[in-house]
Amino acid sequence: MALGSFHDAYKCLEDAVTEIPNSKRLEEELEAASEQKDLLNNANELIENGDYEGAREAMLPIVNSTDNVSLWLAAARADAYLGMTDSAMERVNKVLMFNPNHLEGLQVRGYALFLSGEMEQGMSMLKESLEVDIDNAEVSSLLQNCQKIYSNFSKGQARVKRGRYREAVDLFTTALECSETIPIDAPLYSLMLTERAEASLLNRDYEDALEDCGEAIDLKQDNVTAWTVKVEVYFAQGRLQEARDELADARKSWGAGNDTIEDAYKKTDFELRLQRADDDLRKIAAAVETGLVPDIPDGEPLHFNRDDVSKSPKPSSDVVLKSPKPSKSSSKSKSSKKSSSDKKDSRRKKPSTSSRRKSQK
Repeated sequence: MALGSFHDAYKCLEDAVTEIPNSKRLEEELEAASEQKDLLNNANELIENGDYEGAREAMLPIVNSTDNVSLWLAAARADAYLGMTDSAMERVNKVLMFNPNHLEGLQVRGYALFLSGEMEQGMSMLKESLEVDIDNAEVSSLLQNCQKIYSNFSKGQARVKRGRYREAVDLFTTALECSETIPIDAPLYSLMLTERAEASLLNRDYEDALEDCGEAIDLKQDNVTAWTVKVEVYFAQGRLQEARDELADARKSWGAGNDTIEDAYKKTDFELRLQRADDDLRKIAAAVETGLVPDIPDGEPLHFNRDDVSKSPKPSSDVVLKSPKPSKSSSKSKSSKKSSSDKKDSRRKKPSTSSRRKSQK
């Protein structure tokens, strides 16, 4: 059953049991094959009716332990239609390992590749399988849908490069509307959401961009491109604190060690400090004009993080602090003090009458 057709193998077992009626081993194998045949028929029926989750659950208890190629292939089809491309590729590769020219295996692999984001390679494999089985209406329809999706997607990318962002958003939306061909859990769906989010960002439709980024990240938490676009939207909206907080959470979980997330966090943190420093300066300038004391919580400068205040180094002795310019009144008092002190000094230095007389003698 691993190398050939399951139905052919099942027919051979039936004939063998007929020829050798007292063989317990053949009877046991026929019984097991009969159970798998019923399971396979049920799974294929569920797949044809669009109940891919039901088909997957029905095959899951046995598919990992059997050598039945037909069950592997049916499980791969169900996984592909659910958007579980990694699992689908793993199962179908087992089929193709036994038979590299397995027509249905090549079809499933081509579709799984397309959904994983390798659209051109996936379509190429679907074309090759269709050339062998030209009358296969299912594969023909699937290929046409994939070509339509790819056409809209590539046109959308081209519009972005030309600066026609509104048109790009519309093209990406058209591609995403093919929900029957692109399952929501497929990597391709998340990729298209991210592309549309970037086009919306460039078109200054910030809320639409955030919505697409949020959905893409919910589907795939480590979608770094979606995170990058989301942070750029926050920058455009001036929401640096939110960007920094979300990146801080990401770098403590899935993004630990990710250079892109780490660089984005450092940049956001730096920009936030600059923003807070500007706010401090504005408050101080306003305080000078109004004569009011600036409102700085706990006496801490806002451009320092509270976590970093305790760790901040003490100012070195090399730092020279400029004293404020003296006011007119203080300068007058200082000048008067200076004149009085000069008089005192002159008095001290003025020789006495007796010393003059002695000098005259």
